[in-house]
Amino acid sequence: MLRGRGVNVPIICPMCDSDVEHLLHVFFDCEFASRCWQYMGSVLDMREVFFAPSWLLQILNSLSREEAVLVATTLWGIWNMRNKKVWENNCVTPSLAMDWSKKQVSEWREAQMKRCGSQTLAHERDVTADLKWVAPAEGELKLNVDALVVEGSTSFSIAMVLRNHNGQFVEGRNFRGAGHATVLEAETRGLVETLDWARNIPGKKVTVESDSMLAVNAICRKVRYHPEVGYNMERCQAMLEDNRNIFLCFIRRQANKAAHLMARVPCSVDCFNVFCLLLAFC
Repeated sequence: MLRGRGVNVPIICPMCDSDVEHLLHVFFDCEFASRCWQYMGSVLDMREVFFAPSWLLQILNSLSREEAVLVATTLWGIWNMRNKKVWENNCVTPSLAMDWSKKQVSEWREAQMKRCGSQTLAHERDVTADLKWVAPAEGELKLNVDALVVEGSTSFSIAMVLRNHNGQFVEGRNFRGAGHATVLEAETRGLVETLDWARNIPGKKVTVESDSMLAVNAICRKVRYHPEVGYNMERCQAMLEDNRNIFLCFIRRQANKAAHLMARVPCSVDCFNVFCLLLAFC
């Protein structure tokens, strides 16, 4: 970025001297970074990643609290040692870098325990684990959506679950689309299908929930996105603007289990399965 503004600074990675120091390289592709991830016991599939920030946000959204802390610890250790090399010409091994970073996190946690008390911190740790789906207000409906993308597959799955204010199942749908798709592409396609369903439910306020933070934030904030998902996001934004009884919000994956599981139900390509509640009367 400095070079682009006319500042004559080196742009080659100081850790390996083999590539330009862009985000994807310095945190993941560099040999030093790769060995740090290996030492931390984390294996990341980066073969189809081209834009590190959006990919990282998507990954963090799907991780548990402890897994997210592990990722943050690794990133912090890599960045700190990169700065030590640049400003102090100080080089350490990946194992020492990661041990140092883990120590910082451990000391921070101990400080928080002393400050807040162990009971308060334990409660905060349990918040995410105890998240549950919450029913809508009386007379309203809630639609949950999730997408499933399996690496190497030539199709993707989308699932939607409609429930009422009593938490009762009203209807479910899943869909299998043909072709390769990224997670973000599948999630935005799922939101298109879900909002289209919601706008055809007359006279009801419908809340649509998705565990894709990246997609929900981009749609609600009207962010202009790259061509692969931009059309889907524009369709979602248009449907929300035209239907004031539909609301879109983000939820954690722990509260989206019904749609998450339904996305795994087998379905023919380019076809919908519709699940209805059958009532038996004596």
